[in-house]
Amino acid sequence: MVAGEKWLDLGCGSGVLTAELMKRGAAVVSIDKSDLMLDMARSEFELGACVSFVHCDAHDLICSQSCSFDGVLCSSLIEYVDDPYKVIGEIGRVLKYDGLLIISIPNNKSFIRRVQKLWRSLFSILGKDSFSYLNHSHFETNVSNAEDLLKMANLRLIRYFSFDPFIPLSLFSLFHPALQIYEARKSENFSKSGLN
Repeated sequence: MVAGEKWLDLGCGSGVLTAELMKRGAAVVSIDKSDLMLDMARSEFELGACVSFVHCDAHDLICSQSCSFDGVLCSSLIEYVDDPYKVIGEIGRVLKYDGLLIISIPNNKSFIRRVQKLWRSLFSILGKDSFSYLNHSHFETNVSNAEDLLKMANLRLIRYFSFDPFIPLSLFSLFHPALQIYEARKSENFSKSGLN
């Protein structure tokens, strides 16, 4: 990321990642569907900071023109939306050509998520609600499917990283991590080739 770029923090929540983008010199538009989260985020920034907070639905970024952002950061959002494909399409629309997308997507082979789902099922029989975020977290994928999803929005997968808050990196070959963090660039035309 280059200082002076314009970035979109899509699903900004409390603004933690907005602050990180600003530390790197970006002007940031932070979007969230929750007024409560936007109010919380606004309270963390000084008046006049290079950030604007906008109430908007990720499925229809009517607040943003096509090709208007150098980068989009989308963390812990896509798994909660009704239509991930539409959201990815909107990201592709608002990114400038050669713009960078950084997005986290839950891994559908995640060991921890599978254990949590099993635990949740067992405890629901007893009337207990455990791991309640799974009520709303529906979308998961793998690298191959994520690459195809990104391609539909004219985004070329550059690389990805694995992350899990519970499993050490040294055990990723045995236990699939919870999240994949993908980096992709918007292209006018490209052929599907392997990762760079």
